[in-house]
Amino acid sequence: MKTSFKRHAGVAVLLAATACASVRTQEPMGDMAHMHHMAMHKAEGVRLDVANDEAQHVFTMRFGPLNLPAHAGMDVAQPPMAFWTAALDAWFVAYHPRLTDASGKALPGRLLHHVAMFDQSNRNYLCPGQPEHIFGAGGEMTNWPATPGLGYRVRQGDRIAIRTMFHNNESVSYPQTYLEIKIQYQPVEPNGPQLIGVRPVWFDVMGCGESAYDLNPGRNVTTGDFTLATNGKLIGVGGHMHDYARELVLEDATRNQKIATLEAKLDAEGHLISIPIALFADAGGLALSRGDDIRVTAVYDNPTGHNLREGAMGIAVGYLIPEDESPAR
Repeated sequence: MKTSFKRHAGVAVLLAATACASVRTQEPMGDMAHMHHMAMHKAEGVRLDVANDEAQHVFTMRFGPLNLPAHAGMDVAQPPMAFWTAALDAWFVAYHPRLTDASGKALPGRLLHHVAMFDQSNRNYLCPGQPEHIFGAGGEMTNWPATPGLGYRVRQGDRIAIRTMFHNNESVSYPQTYLEIKIQYQPVEPNGPQLIGVRPVWFDVMGCGESAYDLNPGRNVTTGDFTLATNGKLIGVGGHMHDYARELVLEDATRNQKIATLEAKLDAEGHLISIPIALFADAGGLALSRGDDIRVTAVYDNPTGHNLREGAMGIAVGYLIPEDESPAR
C-alpha cells in the first residue's frame, strides 16, 4: 500500500502552558476527524480533573474512569471529548502520560489507542483548516522531554479539546482505567524567563484527513508529503503508530536527506511497546527551508493474514522553531 498526499504547509512547532482551568465534557464539536472514534457508544461518568502544583510548575490532568473488559478490542465504551479553558498565560515545556487504576497503580500503556489535545484558539500550520495539535500519545506512551529555552505558548482563555480512545485485547479486565498526563510548564511573568516559541508539526501519512487506515496482510508502506511554506529549525521528532509497526521515516525529499528513522519496539506478538524520539536541539536544530518537500513513511508488517480495518496510523510529531515567528492566531 502506498498513498501520497501533497500539502502546502506553514511551518509549525510544539510545547506550551496553562494552569488552573474550568473543565467540562460534551459531545465532539466541529471537524475533529484527525483522530477518529470508531466506537458507537459513549462511556458514562467520565471526568476530567485538573490539579496544579504551583511550586513545581506541574499541571496534572486525570481523565476517567473507563471500563475496559477483557478481549473487548475496540468495542469498549469510549469517553466523550473533554474541553478545558486555560486560566493562566504559560508555556508547556514537557509532557508525561501514563495509565493508572483508581489507586494510582500503573497500567499497561497499550490500553490507550490514542489521546490528542487541540488548541482550538490556534490554527494548525500544516493543516490550517484544523485546530492546532499540542500533544498526542498512544500505546507507545512517549514522554516528551523539556528542551531548555523552548515552549509552546497558551494564553488565558484558550479552549483546549482533549480526545481519547481506548481498547483492550488482553485476557484481563481493567474496570477502572484513568489517563494521567503531567505537563511541566513555565508561567508567563513580566520578569520571568522568556522562552522561544515552538509549534507542533504533525507529519501524517494520511495528510490532513482521517489518520486511521487499513492494514493489508503482509508489508504495508504508506507515504505522505508536505511542502513547507517558511524556513525553520526542527528541534526533535517522535512518532505515533499501532501494533505490527516496523518504522516511521521522516526525510527531506527535496535535499534527499534522511531526517530520522524511528524503529518501533514490539513485543513477541507484535504489539507496540515504544517509539524513540530523535532530538536535534544540541546542534541548534535541523534547518528546513521554504519549499522543501518533507516526506513521512510508515512501514508495517501485518502477520495475521487478514485485512485490519483502520488498524494503522503513521504520524511523525515534531517541534519546529519557525523563522517567521508571527502569531498563528
